[in-house]
Amino acid sequence: MDLILSDYEKVFVCEGVKQNCRVDGRECFDYRCVHVETDVISSCSGSGHVRLGNCEIMVGVKCELSDADIDNPSVGKVEFSVDVSPNASPLFDRKNDSLCNLVVSALSQAIPRSLDLRKLCIVEGKHVWTLFIDILVLELGSKSNMFDACSIAVKAALFNTKIPRVNVDMESNDVCVSEGYDKIDVSDVPILLTITRVSNQYIVDATQEEEASCISSVVLAIVPDGEIVYTKKVKYGSLCPEPFKETLQRAKDLAITMHQNLMIALTEESGVKKPTNKISFLF
Repeated sequence: MDLILSDYEKVFVCEGVKQNCRVDGRECFDYRCVHVETDVISSCSGSGHVRLGNCEIMVGVKCELSDADIDNPSVGKVEFSVDVSPNASPLFDRKNDSLCNLVVSALSQAIPRSLDLRKLCIVEGKHVWTLFIDILVLELGSKSNMFDACSIAVKAALFNTKIPRVNVDMESNDVCVSEGYDKIDVSDVPILLTITRVSNQYIVDATQEEEASCISSVVLAIVPDGEIVYTKKVKYGSLCPEPFKETLQRAKDLAITMHQNLMIALTEESGVKKPTNKISFLF
């Protein structure tokens, strides 16, 4: 179930976008402040918490030993899951998992290729690390923001993830955890940026009212150097071709800035001493 607006409300939203002045006062490519914190779940190898507008995401990463794949014996594995809290939104139908599946599909295709999965291999052909990335949507405002917020939270959680170092007995193939840990290099991990068409213009970080007035949306996965590595159209409407090329360049520039600000925030936040009362009941 989606938010329902009257025709007059939709006209008000669309006319504002045409004038580059949205309902909340932002310009078309203005992004709201993103609140990020890490190391919030004590039972996980890494965790992240993100709030973007009315969208709140919690991510936990767990590292587990698993058997290597026959087809790819020298690389580790990454698996995603997305769940939506029953209290996330009165407009979200839990019987319809299509949105969660779309988010899982986008993250599964965009993020693993940016990681050096060879570093997750312990014994080639036998033992590898599998990263289980569990995403919980605590609050859901605009559905298009779910892609953006989930990707930011995943990158924050991977930045925080500590992979235990192990010792391997080559004779018995026994694996035991030793002291110390290794970090994951997230310097090439993309974020998802959703571009929404309202009237004949494109906006980012859409509100619920703008989403209810939109024609179509496209999700872009953009790495820190501005390259688009994945695209997915998530609505049935058409894309207006005239401003789209310019829109893509603006999206790349915005993503570069977001990556830079995110890494600065994560680096600074990692140096802050955390309280001992971490969340432990969610995962």
